[in-house]
Amino acid sequence: MIKGPGLHVIVSLYRHLRLRAADSIPLEEFFAEFDKLSGELPQELSSIAGIRSRFTPDATAAEKANAAAELAGFIEGLTENIAYERYLDNGGTEIETKYRAAWKKLLSEIDAGVIHTPSGLDPVNQQPEELAASLPALLRLYPFEETRVMLDSFATSLTQQKDGAVPLRFIESLYNEYPHMKADSRYREFMAATIEHVLVVFNHINVNTNDLTTLALYYNALAIADKLRNDPKCREYFTTPGTDYRSLQPQIAKTVRSMITSRPVQSSDILLVSLSSIDDLLPNKDKQRIINSIAKEGLLLPYGLTEGNSTNSRLLFQYLAAERKLMAGAVTETVLAEINYRLNNILAYVERTGILPGTFDAKTYVPAGLNSDPAAVAALLKLIDALNVNDQRIYTIDTEKLPQISIEQLKRVLAAS
Repeated sequence: MIKGPGLHVIVSLYRHLRLRAADSIPLEEFFAEFDKLSGELPQELSSIAGIRSRFTPDATAAEKANAAAELAGFIEGLTENIAYERYLDNGGTEIETKYRAAWKKLLSEIDAGVIHTPSGLDPVNQQPEELAASLPALLRLYPFEETRVMLDSFATSLTQQKDGAVPLRFIESLYNEYPHMKADSRYREFMAATIEHVLVVFNHINVNTNDLTTLALYYNALAIADKLRNDPKCREYFTTPGTDYRSLQPQIAKTVRSMITSRPVQSSDILLVSLSSIDDLLPNKDKQRIINSIAKEGLLLPYGLTEGNSTNSRLLFQYLAAERKLMAGAVTETVLAEINYRLNNILAYVERTGILPGTFDAKTYVPAGLNSDPAAVAALLKLIDALNVNDQRIYTIDTEKLPQISIEQLKRVLAAS
């Protein structure tokens, strides 16, 4: 592990500038701060000093461009290795060599969602929905005590949210990390308290609303609370029985089933199949109808599911997880091959570009932004967890080709990234 008092400041500064910059990193600003810290940096960061020495006022545009590229490559490699070491130190399983490069990039992008400050970790400026979906994934890299203040702060802010979907997504994210965190009683207590608090604050949700996403998330949150109240490791942390909430589930299920059978399937309907604790919301025939319709009606593209003029990568991961879940142990070779093929597409993209965008243009596959979407990264990590049950790694990474993507489209994607 690389350690040093200036390491987090330098990496955080670079990430901050990368997120802020519309076109290119303002290297003058970066190196001005670097010069102030250069005497405190560990030996492992000496390469930056070498790059700095070539970035002078009289350097040509080409020399400055080369320095920028060299710095980007160094920071990228450094942060990926640090993230992977943190992942292993935090109890993560060693990843096979052929998968490790993409895995390191994903872990690094999760870590890029926070800034290291003297007082601890602070989230990068993201939308509340992104934070709700991605913050708990930091538990892959840091012990709970290091993330506790940040998670507590976000959980407290949930009471100010007008959109009930945000706190409900946070419940799902906390529960997704529970298998990795069962041994930590502090996490169990925090998770139970947060879930109970959210359900008390948002018990006014109209179960007859036509907002299918909120209904699905609410039903899921109620089911998660019910599971944990019956979990010997968690039940002691709940202060209410939750019987009043359970009575809402049949009402929600009735509303959802009526809506889903009265209109064509939409990409966002995949949420009704992919959430962690929603198995009994819809009959299997309705779940299969959603999966089949998405595949047959042109909503399923190489990098995501179609939403208007864009492609949403997070929905693709939810689709593949739902497809895997519906097999219930009887997974056919055909389904495995399709999941392998589609996951290979996106992992190859991560390998080549170093980012995982949340959305792409539906026709050109050009990403909507130059940085990863933390919520999409968290969704992909969750999918890979599901696929790696019993250590059965069913996916491969083929960086030589991207099926269904033409050379011209690939050039546009890489140019934009």
